[in-house]
Amino acid sequence: MLKSQNGLKKDSNLLDVKVRNYGECGYCMDKDDKIILNIPLAIWSQWLYISQKMDDKEWGCVFWVEDSTITQFKIPKQQVSSTECEFKDELGGTGIMHSHHDMSAVHSLQDDRQARNLYEYSIVISNSKGYKATKRVKLPCGGFGYVKVELNLVDCPEMDLSKIREKG
Repeated sequence: MLKSQNGLKKDSNLLDVKVRNYGECGYCMDKDDKIILNIPLAIWSQWLYISQKMDDKEWGCVFWVEDSTITQFKIPKQQVSSTECEFKDELGGTGIMHSHHDMSAVHSLQDDRQARNLYEYSIVISNSKGYKATKRVKLPCGGFGYVKVELNLVDCPEMDLSKIREKG
């Protein structure tokens, strides 16, 4: 919990935004547009490294997107446990990423309530179960929901993978 200026505790939703959240509704799931978010290998590698170092604790960061590419990220002050990370300062950003160590890579109700609704993009990574990425979109009904985003690694080194063949 965060303490506001008057000393009262409040959620980690620093801006105290109240919104209607329709999650991954039928409208969102039916969207044909494929949204791709490019992420430099250097940033992705750092996120995976930090997640491994955090072991069974969640952690998070905010990131900035320009021209469909993550350009930088910053780690805010935060308190972490095996089930949550609470940001203690607001850094801005276009998106938020947090880890779920060995849990499933899904956005929880707590994520929706405290963080995902504040950012255009949201990514959850898991040490063993991949990632889930979404983009917040305005719905025809006036609320908002989330569409799936595919992450695309960029700035990867050229590698000869011809010696690796599928068994069959």
